Amino acid sequence: MIEPIIGFSAFILIVYIIIRSANKSRKEQYKKLIESLKAETELFVEQTKSSTMTIGLNNRDFLFNRCDLYLTKNAMIILGFTKDSFLKQLSLPIILTTELNEFSNRFPFAYVKKANKISFENNIVKINFGEKGITKTEVILKLNSLNEKEKNKIEQLAEKNCW
Repeated sequence: MIEPIIGFSAFILIVYIIIRSANKSRKEQYKKLIESLKAETELFVEQTKSSTMTIGLNNRDFLFNRCDLYLTKNAMIILGFTKDSFLKQLSLPIILTTELNEFSNRFPFAYVKKANKISFENNIVKINFGEKGITKTEVILKLNSLNEKEKNKIEQLAEKNCW
């Protein structure tokens, strides 16, 4: 009778330890990235509501419902996290830019890609990035709750970088 309780408790403890250790390394990555880009940051948006949809493999790194945005003159940095769960789960840092080599060398731990498409409709910014395919991941990110200033800044960045 007590074995199922012990087994379930052990399972919960293992999941907790795995999530906590993953978050610890991601938190360090986030700190390094933020500190390196602090002087270049033109706009910071904290905890904007977002939703993601992924197609392909390796998609668990891109599933989040909130994100912090950092805009520089040539990149959009997305630090996503899931806020509604038992533990705050941090996602893979995402950098959208046309200067892939520069950012890949500076931040080898981040997912650095060029945005495939960006659209602004019904107060939602929709960004497609990644690659389609069986062994690749394409991500569709929707950013909600942005004000006009933030949307305009994202639109300027997109136009400047030909997204």
